[in-house]
Amino acid sequence: MARKKNLERAIVLGLILSTSIYGSVSAATIDVADFINGKTGTITVTEDTTVTGDGRQNGDSDTIGNSLFSYVDGIRYNNTVTVSNGAALQFDNVALINTVITSDGKLTINANIDGMRAGLYLDANVKADELIIDASANGAKGIYAYNVDRNNVNNGDILIDVEKNIQVRSNADGIYTEAYLDNDIDIKAAGLTVVTDSRGGIYNNVGTDNHIRIDVGDGIVSITSGDDTGKYGSVINKNSGDTTIDAGTIIVKADTSNGVYATDGTINLNAKKDNQIDGNIGIKVEGGTINVNAGNTNTITASNIGISATGGSVFVGGNAADKSSNASTTITVTSDEDAYGVYGYEIGEGGKPININADVDVVSDKVEISVTGKNSSGSPTVAGVYFVNNAGETNIKAGNSGLTITVNSSLLNGGRGSVYGIHTQNTANSKFISSGDVNITSISNEFGNATGVYSGNSVYDTTDNTIEVS
Repeated sequence: MARKKNLERAIVLGLILSTSIYGSVSAATIDVADFINGKTGTITVTEDTTVTGDGRQNGDSDTIGNSLFSYVDGIRYNNTVTVSNGAALQFDNVALINTVITSDGKLTINANIDGMRAGLYLDANVKADELIIDASANGAKGIYAYNVDRNNVNNGDILIDVEKNIQVRSNADGIYTEAYLDNDIDIKAAGLTVVTDSRGGIYNNVGTDNHIRIDVGDGIVSITSGDDTGKYGSVINKNSGDTTIDAGTIIVKADTSNGVYATDGTINLNAKKDNQIDGNIGIKVEGGTINVNAGNTNTITASNIGISATGGSVFVGGNAADKSSNASTTITVTSDEDAYGVYGYEIGEGGKPININADVDVVSDKVEISVTGKNSSGSPTVAGVYFVNNAGETNIKAGNSGLTITVNSSLLNGGRGSVYGIHTQNTANSKFISSGDVNITSISNEFGNATGVYSGNSVYDTTDNTIEVS
């Protein structure tokens, strides 16, 4: 009898242990070495699986044993992965380089061991129902296209096609390309969110004609850069290629840096509904072209400068192709120091202004520029539009809903400040045109100077305009 009771206890204890060990495990966990062992082409996954690695990702040879490469009978195989039955597949600290994955489930990529370069690296072709990339390792990027072979123009492309949403979280750049030849990143999804601790959100860096193209249809693209140096930002293009985003709504945030920044090539933000750009400098162009197109509203919010143009060109409106728009554009700047809505001014040696060549077009049915200076005891300049020594053209064009420029430095604490609605000096061609009313209001405290329009060699052309200076 005692033996029977002991057997019953053992059976019950076994069931309890089995439940505690296996009941809480929702996915099989396998080391990457076992995952690829003996595979010579395609790895098939049919149940929830987590593949773990050791974080080695410092070059092709160093990733042997920590990637999808396998060697069978001395032959190298770059294995592809196929996932079916809606299974969830997760890679933890595996070097995903030259990666091909086709999945009808959720794909998660974690790169969390310092030394890892990216979640997806070099080139890739990924299809999934949902994609999450978390690259929290120090300096790691979320998606990194890089061409290591100058003789192979097809190397270094990353193609991503996701049915639902993509989330990218990284320590450094979220989506990044650089190389000597044509490197492209093409992303299609229902929505995209990118958040970085530092550097760029979407960063098309130096190279030759590289392209980053993102299409989420009517969905939302949200890009946030944590850069605090002012050298990077949320959307950056620095080569002769382009960075193009097509979405229903585009949200760009860089509180302590540049929202959209170009030194070469072209950035296109094409929103069927709204563009929302937020930064220390909202839009910064030193070369190349930035086009911000919206079906409804372009909203630029900044803590220093709304649009800064010292080279190249900027268009903000509805359609850069024909410079037309029924959209509305609002530029709002609130700063403790100098504050400008639209700005073109560069200082050379000896603190003297130098010549620039920048074109700025803000074309909308309704244009509102609001600039407020506050809390400064110095002598800041606060201006709606401010250009000096610009050989380019500045065109602020509103439709029937009118143009409004409001500049206010009355909140300056003892600051003397210079306040301008519009300031152009030695500027080739500046036009402010509206089919409706034009209202320019410039307000200063008792210590400052307020001027509605200060013009040296500019053209001021309006219809039914009203200038108010107080």
